[in-house]
Amino acid sequence: MGNINNIPEKQSLPLNRKKSDLIVLSIIGAIVIIGIIFSVVFYFVTKPKEAQEKKAELSAIEQAQLKAKDKQIMNAISQIANQEADEYDSNNVYTDANGSGPSTLDKLLQGIKTAGSATASENMIILSANASEFSIHAQLMLDKTYYFCMDSTGFADYVSGSNDPITGPYCTEPELRYEDVYPTTTPYVTPNSTPIYTPRTTP
Repeated sequence: MGNINNIPEKQSLPLNRKKSDLIVLSIIGAIVIIGIIFSVVFYFVTKPKEAQEKKAELSAIEQAQLKAKDKQIMNAISQIANQEADEYDSNNVYTDANGSGPSTLDKLLQGIKTAGSATASENMIILSANASEFSIHAQLMLDKTYYFCMDSTGFADYVSGSNDPITGPYCTEPELRYEDVYPTTTPYVTPNSTPIYTPRTTP
């Protein structure tokens, strides 16, 4: 039977090793805390930037969509002006439409509404009392203070106003009409000097 006094005593760790273990644990803890802080800061710094970039991207897409709608509106107005010219050639008068009938003019007016213009269909085409003059206009989408208008004098351009500025068979006030200043045989010229429409002689 062995001597109980011969059992080796439990050896305690050296003091220096305890200190080194504590230092290692402290360093690991500090690294973890710094990592957490860095992750939080990175999230709050990059998240607003990503949101801003996404917002700018959406804004650019929305603007492109509105520009496409404006082109659709202006194209329909141009087609209506051509239809009115054909009508005048055939009957010596222009014709009206309100967007609710089966005619080509009505369908073109419906297309303008489908594009999103806020102008009421029944207000887009305006004839003079004897139907010898007309204007066709609609509010645009990208900048709703602008309307695109064409009329029987040859005017084809933007008209601005906080409210609907077109109330008669001309896109501008009669005293500002092109034909009142220049001969009606001269093509209407836009500010960039591009002829776009030859005015008819007023009956």
